[in-house]
Amino acid sequence: MIDAMSFTNLNGQVWQFNTDTCPLKEFDVETSNRTIDVPRMQEHGSWPAYSYQGPMLIHITGDLLYNDATTYMSGRIQMLQTLVPAGVVVKDRTMGTIRITFTGQEPMYSDDVTLDALPSIPMRALYPSVTEFTITFKVFRPYLIGAGSGKFYTI
Repeated sequence: MIDAMSFTNLNGQVWQFNTDTCPLKEFDVETSNRTIDVPRMQEHGSWPAYSYQGPMLIHITGDLLYNDATTYMSGRIQMLQTLVPAGVVVKDRTMGTIRITFTGQEPMYSDDVTLDALPSIPMRALYPSVTEFTITFKVFRPYLIGAGSGKFYTI
């Protein structure tokens, strides 16, 4: 379904998702519509109005899988340093670029991406080398762009 997925931050650091050590379990896309409701005066209902799509939220869950606690902590810190680098002064409105390749489709990307919230990566005391994660990317446009064609894709 998802052959490749990566996030590249503004420093050029890349984190690969859906790998042996970072497999994805869920991938869910949410896009809202916004419109201004214009009520019909002295009638039921409202008048048709223009609708615009809001930003696209991409919710992913997966696992960080390592052989021991040392490599797990190293991988966890590397993931967080890529997604939300510590000590970096935010001078841009976006945090990086997301690239996704779906099976049988051309690679797609968006460079208007940020995180909707900090990643959730709870550590488990009895499993020091395995943990689940939840991340929500906020794509400011409601579509991705084909890397080869430049075509807009609603996903």
